[in-house]
Amino acid sequence: MKSVIFKPWLVLVLIFLAGVGTGILLTVGLGAHFMHPPGVQIMKRHWMSFLTEKLNLTADQQGKLLALHKEKNAEAKPLFDQMKAIRDKVKAELLKSEPSKQALDNFASQLGDLHRQLVRNMNEHLLKVKAILTPDQFSKLVNFDWMGSGPGMHPGMHHGMGGHGSDKDSE
Repeated sequence: MKSVIFKPWLVLVLIFLAGVGTGILLTVGLGAHFMHPPGVQIMKRHWMSFLTEKLNLTADQQGKLLALHKEKNAEAKPLFDQMKAIRDKVKAELLKSEPSKQALDNFASQLGDLHRQLVRNMNEHLLKVKAILTPDQFSKLVNFDWMGSGPGMHPGMHHGMGGHGSDKDSE
């Protein structure tokens, strides 16, 4: 019976390879949990790439849609800023020892009015988009499953994510 002799360099190589393998598996398996969210410009490129691929957009359509998107954000930003200010007032009211139901109801009405204006603006925006796209492209856009979020949400976004009207990088 032969005895097996371990060579120190072989043991070190095996330990090194085990470490590399573990590192790769952890990076692939857990990497997404530790990644930073993409910035506004990256999200815009992703959005346009996504639309270009799914709708087969021409370069002219891409340019027009980007301009419309910038216009929509400029119109929406003041509304989002007003909504944030009202939500801050709601928080302050709720933190009082005796919050006023009348004040909270008033804030709810104000938020409802701003939300109504945002929806109207989105509808106007979509009508402008419709004028740029072919009927088939627009149908695909409107019927696309935006994760149940409705038209205007970007792929991968959900309610509560920032970005609408806050693209300081695009000015």
